[in-house]
Amino acid sequence: MIGRVPAPTCDKRRVSALRMAGIPTGMSATITPYEDGPLIVRGDFELRTPDGTPIDPGRGTIALCRCGKSAIKPFCDGTHKIVRFRAGTGRDGESPRPA
Repeated sequence: MIGRVPAPTCDKRRVSALRMAGIPTGMSATITPYEDGPLIVRGDFELRTPDGTPIDPGRGTIALCRCGKSAIKPFCDGTHKIVRFRAGTGRDGESPRPA
């Protein structure tokens, strides 16, 4: 198998290194909106700043802030409970248009 790299299993550091080298890894993630709470991201994902700088999530499952009040953005710190943030779990409005 010259020129091919086998897909990594669960080694997040290896996956990150392969991505940084431009080698496809076949990412798959599940994002679940929790009612009145964060977005839970599970699986093989990559988190980046708007300018493309990688953010180390520190684990394979993370909670992303939806209320905008977290002190550790983009991660959730539970502040949504204090500010009484309200959001459902379904989609609001129409489906996004295909690109």
